[in-house]
Amino acid sequence: MQWLFALTGNFPCNCRESLTAITGTYILQQTKDASLSIERKHKDDSTYKREVQYAIEVKFIHPFNARNINMLEEVITDNEKLRLATEHSDGFTKAINLVFCSSQEKVRSDRKDPVINRIREYIRNGRTVHENREYKVPEAALNAFIDSHLDESRKNTDKPITWPAKGTMNSGDWRNELISTIIR
Repeated sequence: MQWLFALTGNFPCNCRESLTAITGTYILQQTKDASLSIERKHKDDSTYKREVQYAIEVKFIHPFNARNINMLEEVITDNEKLRLATEHSDGFTKAINLVFCSSQEKVRSDRKDPVINRIREYIRNGRTVHENREYKVPEAALNAFIDSHLDESRKNTDKPITWPAKGTMNSGDWRNELISTIIR
């Protein structure tokens, strides 16, 4: 048996330690050897769909990209990829979208809402309107916005925001336990 832990995105130093500190070991699950997974797809499709237990997308918002509207678009795109992962596994794969923010809100040159606010509200409300189109967080996915930054020489760390919100799901939902681990 091997451990399979798949993340996508760009990772700064010590990302794995930070992610483990926030989510604990709940995300890690034992799976069979990933290198044989593709071969098994052709032999037994239903077993193959159960190979990947979690699909995780991670984004980091930092001072250099905090004004860039592409960050909102990337979070929306990540949710679409997670929706597809859940659908193609017949709901077996658990989808998680983590957005880490280490920057204060930055005023945009076009004077529209700061990108960080828009991402935060998208995850809090489960929907957003961007370029005259409405986007929703997939029903089966867990989204979390984790914000911690320096604010006038003091550390500002808010409680993580999740969609769905803590306590809004059935007691048997896998997201309840994970949210309780993230938000204490």
